[in-house]
Amino acid sequence: MRYFKKFSAVIIFLAAMCVINSVLTYVLEPAEDSSSATMWSGYNHAKNIDTIYVGSSLCHVGFNPDVLDPITGYHSYNMGTNAQMLAESYMAIDTAIREKHIKRVVFGFGYFCMQRRQSIGSEVAFYRARGAYGDWKSR
Repeated sequence: MRYFKKFSAVIIFLAAMCVINSVLTYVLEPAEDSSSATMWSGYNHAKNIDTIYVGSSLCHVGFNPDVLDPITGYHSYNMGTNAQMLAESYMAIDTAIREKHIKRVVFGFGYFCMQRRQSIGSEVAFYRARGAYGDWKSR
């Protein structure tokens, strides 16, 4: 009986910590150094873009404009972020066409980013970051 009380107290404590962690994850603002915030901030400061790279982490780490631009002759910017879904890529493409008048888009996706069953956390971070650096479709 004595071990059962100690064991149940530990289980209750762990369950409470999990609930608190889950609530705080959705209540608190994402870190300002998230890949989405970094991407949108850099995008707003980029000049003379004619090509963008969009997609998930495959794109984010796979396309380096500093290496590719001298080879291709393009002036590109990498708009890839971790766990970027197609809807977020659409927003990035639409924004870049309207604001920077880009000519080319290169996609870098993995299979799982085309599914709808991912966590909403990455989507929330992407939209919050875009809101912090400009209002989409309001221009």
